[in-house]
Amino acid sequence: MPNQAFLEARALLQKHRDDYQAAYAQFRWPKLEKFNWALDWFDEFAKNNQKPALHLVSETAPPVIRSYAQMSESSSRVANAF
Repeated sequence: MPNQAFLEARALLQKHRDDYQAAYAQFRWPKLEKFNWALDWFDEFAKNNQKPALHLVSETAPPVIRSYAQMSESSSRVANAF
């Protein structure tokens, strides 16, 4: 899974967030043959993820809350329309 390489790189940076020298020495950008941020990262994160991703508040309308899964589905529909 392509996003696993980015998760591992992110975990390394988080592990060494207080140790710049170690982070600098150990970090390597993931080498991927093919990677699409929308499909390989965001859609994977959003898959079955019902946590709130967007919360719209208005003085004249009720609040609107959309989950990551709902946002991903909406994004896919718009992309497919193009």
